[in-house]
Amino acid sequence: MATVVEKAPVRDTRFVVSPRDGKRRKMKVLRPPDESGLVWLNCLKTNALVCCEYDPDTDSLRNARDLGDFGEPAPEEFRTYVPEESYEIGEFIYHQTWRDVGRVIDRRELPGGRYSIDVAFLNFGLKMLIVESTTFTR
Repeated sequence: MATVVEKAPVRDTRFVVSPRDGKRRKMKVLRPPDESGLVWLNCLKTNALVCCEYDPDTDSLRNARDLGDFGEPAPEEFRTYVPEESYEIGEFIYHQTWRDVGRVIDRRELPGGRYSIDVAFLNFGLKMLIVESTTFTR
C-alpha cells in the first residue's frame, strides 16, 4: 500500500513584523514562495506591499522589505492594461480579464523590442506581463 504524503497547506495570511512601523501585522499572502524563495504579502492594516525571504526549515519569513503602498487612488487613476502600451515602475494598472488592480514593481527588457513588467495584484498576487512594442525594427 502506497503512502500518500500531503504538502502542508499554504496559509492565506501570516503575521510579520512590518518594516514600515515595526509592529507585528497580519498580512495576506499574495504569492506563496517559489524557486526564488520570496513571498509577496499585502498588509491588511496599512495596505503596504511587502516582500520577504522564506526559510523552509523554520517555516518563517525574514528580511521584510516595504515596497510601498497599493494606495487607494480613484478609479480614474488606474490605467487599463493593454499589451501595446508602455508602463513605468510604481504605476497602477487594472487587468480587465482578472478584474484586479495591481502596481508595477519591476520592468525588464526582452529581445524583439518587447519588455516584461512584474505587477503585484491585490487578489491575484505577483504576475509577469509581456508588453509588446508598437514599432518594428528589421
